[in-house]
Formats: sequence, structure tokens, C-alpha cells
Amino acid sequence: MRRLLLALMLGALATPVWAQQDQPPLQCRYDASGRVDYQACLDASAPGTPWAMLSHINLGTRAFLNADHATAVRHYDAAQPGNGDTFYSDAEFHAYYAATLHQVGRLDDGVVQARRALAVMNADRSLPSSVRDRFSAVPVDRELVYAAILPVLHAAGDEQAEAVRVSYLQMPAVDWVSWANRAGVLQQIGDLRGALSASEQSLQLQPDHPAVLNNHCYILTLLGRANEALPYCERAVEAAPGIAGARHSLASAYAALGQCGNARVQLDEARRLDPESEDYRHDLACR
Repeated sequence: MRRLLLALMLGALATPVWAQQDQPPLQCRYDASGRVDYQACLDASAPGTPWAMLSHINLGTRAFLNADHATAVRHYDAAQPGNGDTFYSDAEFHAYYAATLHQVGRLDDGVVQARRALAVMNADRSLPSSVRDRFSAVPVDRELVYAAILPVLHAAGDEQAEAVRVSYLQMPAVDWVSWANRAGVLQQIGDLRGALSASEQSLQLQPDHPAVLNNHCYILTLLGRANEALPYCERAVEAAPGIAGARHSLASAYAALGQCGNARVQLDEARRLDPESEDYRHDLACR
């Protein structure tokens, strides 16, 4: 069960090096506040051009950070070249894309993107030299990349999963975001005790954030402690009623407590909010 709330990963939107080499349409240029309206940029760009691809990447990332996986995967897919060429962008893009594909049930495609994220981040010799040169000076949040791709590689039993796990856990958790993401990652790879410990750390630092409350609720539910979990779920849904993951966690707690009607209502709402996520397609066992 995938549970990491990737909206906690506060990565910046992308401006790839290859896009900087072309003159953009007026709609794609920064405004006085230093922002770009990427929907307007997309509308003004011819399909397949660097600026259309850049717009799709940014719109996809924005949707991904808002847990809107249906929109994210649509834009990420559209950013790929239509001629079958291998597309390379920065490591964080490939990591986000990998996590999105995993969320919507396309694990094999997700592994391709996860491996690509690692290769770009590490300037792997298997990459074309032009790709290594292009991204060698692009800053990378390695913690973000590891957190996004580890559940993908783990789910696939990929040979690189263990090395990524070790590298990720060797990095210090520097703030509540780090601890919350670590809790979600550890939950996804089956280390529920480690997940609970990390979640307790994030809860101490940010006791009212809906993502933190949601993580804590779901981990406790998986540990068979639904009575303790329920108040955290209820607070998460109250704070963020439009987040499907919080609804699904609440449904899971209700189901574990035998409140089957309440569980069905919350699961149906999770499906309505996020119709593409594989997790929400499965009914919950209610005893």
C-alpha cells in the first residue's frame, strides 16, 4: 500500500537546461513576480516544442505535489517525445514521474523513470555524454529523489533498491518534512516500526499538519492500533477534506474498527477525489 504524501516534498518546478536554449513565447516568460503561467505557456506553444514539454512538466509537477495523480500522469506522459526517443530531464522530474506512475499502477514504467532519475543524479557513464554534461551543473535534492524512487524500486524487487535504501537512511532527517517523508517511505517498504518512529518525530515538530496526521493514522492502523489511529485520521480529514489519501486512511481505520458503512463512505470519496490511484480501487476488508 503506497502512503507517502509526496506533497510534502517541497521541490521547485523545473526549468530544464535544454529549454533555456530557445527563445520562449511571450506567455512563457517570467512575469514581474518571477512566475510563469504554464497553462498559458502551453496554450501558446506548438506541440512537441521544448516550451510545450516544459509546460507539461511543470503542470504535471504542480498536480503531483497536490496529489492530483490523474492530472500529473497526463501531463508527464505528454512531455515525452512522440518519436520514441529517450527523454532526459533533471533527476527530480524523473523521480516525480516514477512515483506518479507507481501510484496509478504502472510499476514497470515507474521503474524505468526511477532508474533514469538515479542515472542522471549520479552522472552514470551509461548516459550519453551530452546528457551528463547538460545536467552536471543542475542542483539535485538527493533526499527527495531517494524518497520518491525507493518505494518504486522496492515494489519491483529491483536490484538497486537496497543500495538506495541504505543511501537514503544514511542521510540525516533535517526537519519535519524529512521525518514525514521518511515515515511514508518506511511504511511503503514494510518497516512499520521504523515508520512509526519517524512519524512520531514529525508529529512532535508539526503536530497539526494534515499530512503528518494522515501518516500517523495510517501507520497506527497498519500496526493494528486503529483505536489510537482514528482521532489522527479525523483531524487530517477535517484539515484537508480534499486529499484522497486522508479519506482512504480514515476508511482504513473505520474498516479495522468494524464501522463498515463509514468506511465505504470514505473510500468512495477517496475514489471520487483520485480516480486514477490504484490503492483506492480495492475494497477494504471490514470485520
